[in-house]
Amino acid sequence: MLREEISDLSAVALYTSPLGRARTTAEIVRARLDLAPERVIVEECLAEHDYGEWQGLTNEQVDALYPGLRAERERDKWNYVVPGGESYAMLEQRLLSWTALRSDATTAIAVVHDMVSRVVRGVYLALDPARTLALDHPHSRIYKLSSGRISALDAPAHFL
Repeated sequence: MLREEISDLSAVALYTSPLGRARTTAEIVRARLDLAPERVIVEECLAEHDYGEWQGLTNEQVDALYPGLRAERERDKWNYVVPGGESYAMLEQRLLSWTALRSDATTAIAVVHDMVSRVVRGVYLALDPARTLALDHPHSRIYKLSSGRISALDAPAHFL
Protein backbone atom coordinates (compact mmCIF):
# COMPACT_ATOMS: atom_id res chain seq x y z
CA MET A 1 0.00 0.00 0.00
CA LEU A 2 2.78 2.42 0.87
CA ARG A 3 4.64 1.70 -2.37
CA GLU A 4 1.51 2.71 -4.27
CA GLU A 5 1.08 5.89 -2.22
CA ILE A 6 4.68 7.12 -2.26
CA SER A 7 6.03 8.16 -5.63
CA ASP A 8 9.60 8.91 -4.49
CA LEU A 9 10.97 6.51 -1.89
CA SER A 10 14.34 8.27 -1.92
CA ALA A 11 12.85 11.14 0.10
CA VAL A 12 11.17 8.99 2.76
CA ALA A 13 12.04 9.27 6.43
CA LEU A 14 10.78 6.41 8.61
CA TYR A 15 10.14 7.39 12.23
CA THR A 16 9.27 4.98 15.00
CA SER A 17 8.54 4.81 18.67
CA PRO A 18 11.34 3.26 20.74
CA LEU A 19 8.96 0.56 22.00
CA GLY A 20 9.28 -3.02 20.76
CA ARG A 21 6.20 -3.60 18.63
CA ALA A 22 6.55 -0.28 16.83
CA ARG A 23 10.25 -0.88 16.15
CA THR A 24 9.49 -4.36 14.81
CA THR A 25 6.76 -2.96 12.56
CA ALA A 26 9.08 -0.17 11.39
CA GLU A 27 11.68 -2.78 10.46
CA ILE A 28 9.10 -4.69 8.42
CA VAL A 29 8.09 -1.46 6.64
CA ARG A 30 11.76 -0.56 6.04
CA ALA A 31 12.51 -3.95 4.53
CA ARG A 32 9.38 -3.98 2.34
CA LEU A 33 10.21 -0.52 0.99
CA ASP A 34 13.87 -1.45 0.51
CA LEU A 35 15.05 1.47 2.65
CA ALA A 36 18.51 1.49 4.17
CA PRO A 37 18.58 0.72 7.91
CA GLU A 38 19.82 4.23 8.72
CA ARG A 39 16.55 5.62 7.31
CA VAL A 40 14.77 4.38 10.46
CA ILE A 41 14.78 7.14 13.05
CA VAL A 42 13.85 6.19 16.61
CA GLU A 43 12.06 9.08 18.32
CA GLU A 44 11.58 8.90 22.09
CA CYS A 45 8.69 11.38 21.88
CA LEU A 46 6.70 8.86 19.80
CA ALA A 47 6.45 6.38 22.69
CA GLU A 48 2.90 5.51 23.71
CA HIS A 49 1.01 7.48 26.36
CA ASP A 50 2.65 6.70 29.71
CA TYR A 51 0.15 4.88 31.91
CA GLY A 52 2.59 4.94 34.81
CA GLU A 53 1.53 2.73 37.70
CA TRP A 54 -1.51 1.57 35.71
CA GLN A 55 0.56 0.09 32.87
CA GLY A 56 -0.40 -3.52 32.22
CA LEU A 57 -3.28 -3.53 34.72
CA THR A 58 -6.88 -4.36 33.89
CA ASN A 59 -9.59 -1.86 34.81
CA GLU A 60 -10.58 -4.15 37.68
CA GLN A 61 -7.01 -4.16 39.01
CA VAL A 62 -6.78 -0.37 38.73
CA ASP A 63 -10.07 -0.04 40.64
CA ALA A 64 -8.82 -2.37 43.37
CA LEU A 65 -5.42 -0.69 43.74
CA TYR A 66 -6.54 2.91 43.11
CA PRO A 67 -10.17 3.17 44.27
CA GLY A 68 -12.06 6.03 42.62
CA LEU A 69 -9.19 7.23 40.42
CA ARG A 70 -10.56 5.86 37.15
CA ALA A 71 -13.83 7.72 37.80
CA GLU A 72 -11.84 10.87 38.60
CA ARG A 73 -9.93 10.45 35.35
CA GLU A 74 -13.16 10.12 33.37
CA ARG A 75 -14.27 13.56 34.60
CA ASP A 76 -11.31 15.19 32.82
CA LYS A 77 -9.61 12.48 30.79
CA TRP A 78 -7.48 14.92 28.79
CA ASN A 79 -5.82 16.57 31.79
CA TYR A 80 -5.80 13.71 34.29
CA VAL A 81 -2.26 12.61 35.15
CA VAL A 82 -2.12 8.86 35.72
CA PRO A 83 -0.11 8.12 38.91
CA GLY A 84 3.53 7.90 37.84
CA GLY A 85 2.55 8.57 34.22
CA GLU A 86 1.24 11.40 32.11
CA SER A 87 -1.97 13.04 30.92
CA TYR A 88 -3.06 13.26 27.30
CA ALA A 89 -2.33 17.00 27.51
CA MET A 90 1.26 16.11 28.45
CA LEU A 91 1.41 13.66 25.54
CA GLU A 92 0.23 16.42 23.21
CA GLN A 93 3.01 18.72 24.47
CA ARG A 94 5.53 15.91 23.91
CA LEU A 95 4.34 15.55 20.30
CA LEU A 96 3.91 19.23 19.35
CA SER A 97 7.54 19.87 18.46
CA TRP A 98 7.77 16.60 16.50
CA THR A 99 4.66 17.39 14.46
CA ALA A 100 5.84 20.96 13.85
CA LEU A 101 9.00 19.64 12.17
CA ARG A 102 7.06 17.55 9.68
CA SER A 103 5.70 19.27 6.59
CA ASP A 104 3.82 18.33 3.47
CA ALA A 105 7.06 18.99 1.54
CA THR A 106 8.64 15.77 2.87
CA THR A 107 7.38 12.22 3.11
CA ALA A 108 7.48 10.87 6.62
CA ILE A 109 6.21 7.49 7.72
CA ALA A 110 5.56 7.23 11.45
CA VAL A 111 5.06 3.88 13.13
CA VAL A 112 3.30 4.77 16.35
CA HIS A 113 0.83 3.61 18.96
CA ASP A 114 -2.90 4.14 19.40
CA MET A 115 -2.97 7.32 21.50
CA VAL A 116 0.05 8.82 19.75
CA SER A 117 -1.75 8.37 16.43
CA ARG A 118 -4.86 10.05 17.81
CA VAL A 119 -2.98 12.98 19.27
CA VAL A 120 -0.81 13.52 16.17
CA ARG A 121 -3.96 13.62 14.05
CA GLY A 122 -5.66 15.89 16.56
CA VAL A 123 -2.72 18.30 16.47
CA TYR A 124 -2.61 18.18 12.67
CA LEU A 125 -6.31 19.07 12.39
CA ALA A 126 -6.27 21.44 15.41
CA LEU A 127 -8.99 19.39 17.10
CA ASP A 128 -10.13 20.05 20.65
CA PRO A 129 -9.34 17.37 23.28
CA ALA A 130 -12.78 15.70 23.15
CA ARG A 131 -12.63 15.26 19.38
CA THR A 132 -9.04 14.04 19.57
CA LEU A 133 -9.92 11.41 22.18
CA ALA A 134 -12.87 10.28 20.04
CA LEU A 135 -10.65 9.40 17.07
CA ASP A 136 -10.18 5.71 16.43
CA HIS A 137 -7.09 3.84 15.31
CA PRO A 138 -7.63 0.34 13.94
CA HIS A 139 -4.33 -1.52 13.68
CA SER A 140 -5.05 -2.31 10.05
CA ARG A 141 -5.20 1.34 9.02
CA ILE A 142 -2.65 3.79 7.67
CA TYR A 143 -3.43 7.49 7.96
CA LYS A 144 -2.18 9.87 5.31
CA LEU A 145 -1.77 13.47 6.45
CA SER A 146 -1.42 15.83 3.52
CA SER A 147 -2.46 19.37 2.63
CA GLY A 148 -4.40 19.84 5.87
CA ARG A 149 -6.48 16.70 5.34
CA ILE A 150 -6.35 13.15 6.64
CA SER A 151 -7.32 10.14 4.58
CA ALA A 152 -7.43 6.53 5.72
CA LEU A 153 -5.95 3.56 3.90
CA ASP A 154 -7.25 0.21 5.11
CA ALA A 155 -5.28 -2.99 4.66
CA PRO A 156 -6.91 -5.57 2.38
CA ALA A 157 -8.64 -8.40 4.23
CA HIS A 158 -5.98 -10.95 3.20
CA PHE A 159 -3.39 -9.01 5.27
CA LEU A 160 -5.42 -9.21 8.47
